Amino acid sequence: MIKQKKAVFLDRDGVINIDSGYIKKPEELKIYPFAAKAIKQLNNAGFLVVVVTNQSVIARNLCAESMLSLIHKKLETDLATNDAVIDAIYFCPHHPNIPMSKSNHKFVKECECRKPKPGMIFQAKADYDIDLSQSFIIGDSERDIQCGKNAGLVTIGVKTGNSVQGSVKPDVIKQDLLAAVDYILQIKSES
Repeated sequence: MIKQKKAVFLDRDGVINIDSGYIKKPEELKIYPFAAKAIKQLNNAGFLVVVVTNQSVIARNLCAESMLSLIHKKLETDLATNDAVIDAIYFCPHHPNIPMSKSNHKFVKECECRKPKPGMIFQAKADYDIDLSQSFIIGDSERDIQCGKNAGLVTIGVKTGNSVQGSVKPDVIKQDLLAAVDYILQIKSES
């Protein structure tokens, strides 16, 4: 029997990179100095690293899908300079409530992929044969944590970005991505 993989799902803005509002072009993406080290540690520990990110910049008509692809290419390239690898990036381009006059109409809708719904996580599970019961999500917002809970993941909030404000509480809160990864690796070494 082939063993299912373990994964760490990461929100993008506020977890890997500074949340500076809507990122619309590659040069606006600024990765936290500790992000590459944290992701490399996950790589070395055998976890799949999967980014799950709401990107309503598409629905808001602030950025085309081709530009978002360039932003994600920059993210991967910047991390790769420190031997850190993201295995997959899933994004939700939708938003349910944008005035039609300011939107890319085909992306203004209810969907199953926009966090806190777990559609992106379930798609990654299917694509990579991930054991969700042995996996984690690291996020900075209430919707990240709710998404993780909806998918049955261990949830870790970080104090960077939005600092997990709201009534939905993660299983644990850590200072930043590196501290969250240290926590995951400590759990792994104890099991």
